[in-house]
Amino acid sequence: MTSTINPSCTDYAADWSTTTSIAALGDPVSTTKQPANSTSLLTVEKTPAGEGALWYYPAMGYNTFGSPIRLAATGWKDNDLIPVGDWAGQGHPGLWARDRATGTLKFITFTTGTASTDIVDPDFGDITTVTYPAATAIATTATATMQSGVTGAAWDRVGSDGDITGSGNPTLWGITAGGDLQTWTGHRTGTTSAPTYTFDVGPTTVLNTGAAADRWLMNKSTFNGTKAADTLGTNGATATGTVSWTTDNKNTADAASKLNGTFFKTAAPTVDTSRSYTVAAWVKADNLNGYQTYLTQNGNERGAYYLQYSPAFGTWAFVARVATTSTPPPTTPRTPPPRRRAVPGPTWSAPSTPPPTP
Repeated sequence: MTSTINPSCTDYAADWSTTTSIAALGDPVSTTKQPANSTSLLTVEKTPAGEGALWYYPAMGYNTFGSPIRLAATGWKDNDLIPVGDWAGQGHPGLWARDRATGTLKFITFTTGTASTDIVDPDFGDITTVTYPAATAIATTATATMQSGVTGAAWDRVGSDGDITGSGNPTLWGITAGGDLQTWTGHRTGTTSAPTYTFDVGPTTVLNTGAAADRWLMNKSTFNGTKAADTLGTNGATATGTVSWTTDNKNTADAASKLNGTFFKTAAPTVDTSRSYTVAAWVKADNLNGYQTYLTQNGNERGAYYLQYSPAFGTWAFVARVATTSTPPPTTPRTPPPRRRAVPGPTWSAPSTPPPTP
């Protein structure tokens, strides 16, 4: 198998072991999702001299790559590839890349055309030339450094999901060492033949990915006589009053706490209510008389939220206020979908925060 424009791969690894970054480019010549043009791959591969080369693997057909095309022999060491779609408005996808050491961003466009590979019939020796669309060269390269740079030390992972704001321009995202997911938004500058990119806003923290979910099993085996352990082992819940034990929703003995005036309290807050969060519990109510709150988190003067049975709605309700002082604006309880409705009589239910509403 040979390619009409492929250089020698002598001294490169015969497998993917020296590939340091990989990204799917998509259809190299269009953004219209033509079924005949399968997605192609871009890679950064360690050269025999220890440098980083940019390679392009064109899709020759379904499940088959044509011979690779080397787009750059050097200059790509420690670069993370960021596929962003048609960032330059050229009608076909380009590429961004991040230098992990310096934090410099590259904005790449490609020259597109066709490549071909000769296929030799293993039985008869006949040669068939297969031609396919391809990115054949780097057309333009622009660079930008934002603030102190989007370095790998500050943002270990970076990427883009294209236009997520409706502006027609891609958004860059990165995840900090502390787990914060941050974004940068901007716009294309220059011309379609000589494009570059300017970031206007960022980094903006969207959410935190570093905080693992915490659970309190509330069973006899995780209770030491005064405190119920949590799965993270950092924020156990102390019982106020006497705790007894009963079967849980799976009918396992001593696997659920039975509370009658007793409650459990953690030493520290469990969720950051200024961000997106979820709370849930398995509850078996002996009766449905009046309001019954099963989960809350203390605020300055009142709870930040209440996961409770509401007689006004006749179901489980999640109530959250915009402030925890004595004079916050009124809020409307949000109720979960019907599948979580409380059923009259003592039965297990799983109330939780409802999904977001538009």
